[in-house]
Amino acid sequence: MQYFVDSAALCRFHQGRSTSKSLLGRIEEDHHDRTGKAGKIYTRKEEEPVTALSDISLSLPSAGLIFILGKSGSGKTTLLNLLGGLDSLSSGEMLFEGKSLRGFKPADYDVYRSSKVGFVFQDYSLLPQLDVAANIGISLELAGLDADPKRIEKALASVDLQHCTHAWGNELSGGQKQRVAIARALVKDPEVILADEPTGALDQENGTAVFQLLKRLSADRLVVIVSHDEEAAKTYADRIITLRDGKVVNGQELHPSPLFRQSPFRPPAAIRASFP
Repeated sequence: MQYFVDSAALCRFHQGRSTSKSLLGRIEEDHHDRTGKAGKIYTRKEEEPVTALSDISLSLPSAGLIFILGKSGSGKTTLLNLLGGLDSLSSGEMLFEGKSLRGFKPADYDVYRSSKVGFVFQDYSLLPQLDVAANIGISLELAGLDADPKRIEKALASVDLQHCTHAWGNELSGGQKQRVAIARALVKDPEVILADEPTGALDQENGTAVFQLLKRLSADRLVVIVSHDEEAAKTYADRIITLRDGKVVNGQELHPSPLFRQSPFRPPAAIRASFP
């Protein structure tokens, strides 16, 4: 079924003024002009519009581990897709590094996805005809970079798989495949890693190892995980965002640890997402 985006809705604005520092420098944000709430509406031909997200306003830091929780159909994956530039808003705007994505064209989204964001999916999405190194190298090539063997080895070492450079997918366990997928996301050094149910296909032992790895990686970048695992969220998350029927019902900050404060490499407020 093909979906069409309803872009008729307008952004609502709030009064107020604040100053924040983005990755590109200091920006002035006038909330009366810039930070209205926003949403995502899907319209199918000859059917009623479906509101996937509404009345949402979020500000995410540049480092730390954030879990997005909620039942199926609550809008978790839609929110992740919007953050990753895989989908666009029907209303409102999203700011990344102080720049609005509102006027982005397809080519702009391509650059955003290939250079700023790393994706980790539940099903690993590894190409079976390529070995581990080649699977990771694709991420660099899509970003317009050379598939540098040293860079690939460094990414594999960061997930403790330096010994698997030339292994094939059918030689790896599920946990190892997911770590390769994380290395593929990490190799281009993105500001943000977005993981959609990264442990959904793993047993408890491998799932725990993946969460621990993502927690470690969140020390100097933002990692956002969509998950149904509330216990893991309570254990590893710096902040939990809970969605219900397309709205945020809880934005609990759990562990205000150094991981969730200003990173020495990336200042806070890397993403401001104002998604009715």
